[in-house]
Amino acid sequence: MTKNEIKMVIPQYISITRSFSQKVNPDNYGIDGEKYSPRDFFASIGDNIPSEEATPEKISEVSNRLYLLAKNEVEYAVEKYIEELKGSKPHPLSGEELSAISEFVKMIAAGTNMDEVVAKITEVKDKLNEGQLSFLRSLVKTSKTNE
Repeated sequence: MTKNEIKMVIPQYISITRSFSQKVNPDNYGIDGEKYSPRDFFASIGDNIPSEEATPEKISEVSNRLYLLAKNEVEYAVEKYIEELKGSKPHPLSGEELSAISEFVKMIAAGTNMDEVVAKITEVKDKLNEGQLSFLRSLVKTSKTNE
């Protein structure tokens, strides 16, 4: 190789990385004291393609797959976080709202089979508001975990 020649190095692999991010503001879920404190969720996933297989179609396919993996990872984490937010500080129910679901609370407290409780709730769910349903879901979920 002479002084003016340049040696070209061809990499064995082509690296592709895709990422996804999402912001969640806890205040949107009624959590007091969390105003203007957004949470950031981020995932970055990469893969290598052998150079000889790196056609534009293959690169596009891998790129799309990596993006979807990163997006799914973030969406799963956000979903879990929102569940925690909703479960940690539920909106208080009025006495009237609690009274309307007391039958189910008593059934759960008495150790009634959860499938039976869920069936009874399902029969009247159209008469319950979202706060009542959320409260009952939380109780049923906790009780099933403890079974």
